[in-house]
Amino acid sequence: MGMHSWILFASFIGIASVSPGPNVLLVVTTTLREGVSGALYTVLGNLIALFTIALVAALGVGAVLEAAPTAFTIMKLTGGAYLAWMGLRLIKSSFKQLPTIDSDSTEPNSSSSSRISLVGSAMLVSYSNPKSILFLSAVFPSFLDTTGNVPLQFGIMFTTIVCIVGSIHAAYAFMALRMRKTLLSSRSRNWMSRVAGVSFLGFGLGMAVNTQK
Repeated sequence: MGMHSWILFASFIGIASVSPGPNVLLVVTTTLREGVSGALYTVLGNLIALFTIALVAALGVGAVLEAAPTAFTIMKLTGGAYLAWMGLRLIKSSFKQLPTIDSDSTEPNSSSSSRISLVGSAMLVSYSNPKSILFLSAVFPSFLDTTGNVPLQFGIMFTTIVCIVGSIHAAYAFMALRMRKTLLSSRSRNWMSRVAGVSFLGFGLGMAVNTQK
């Protein structure tokens, strides 16, 4: 992979990742609720899932999914159902009284189980969108030089994807932390959860509708 191809690849991934999607919404919502710790573990979960998705795409599963539309439809419906369920859960939790957050603290206490839960939730949100596999399956061949060292090129692509997406999600988390100074009240956080919940619900329903096309 030459420098020109790498720049184009990195630009393409950056443009595709900067628009707010389910993962970004989860990062923002979790950051507002959990602080720095929540942001770190959520971004970590996103990156772990993204790496495995990229690996699966590189191994050609995307082509298999394209050749088996029934399996792809089932994956989309399952992913849509999970996103919708998560949206409903956020909406439901927004009607509960939340504890007051100390404005001088940006690092709420987190147990090991809650950390595992944050990482797991982020991974499930990433896995719930099978289009990521097809997207990367379509992108990789466009920038792959089959006459060169293929494993090395995939390694460069994986590293580039993780660095760019990680940086973008970290930027969203940072902006959320800045906003957190003015969004500490229970009322404000509840409304944020409702907006995120409705968005997740919309993503899920939209994914289900797309299976009919």
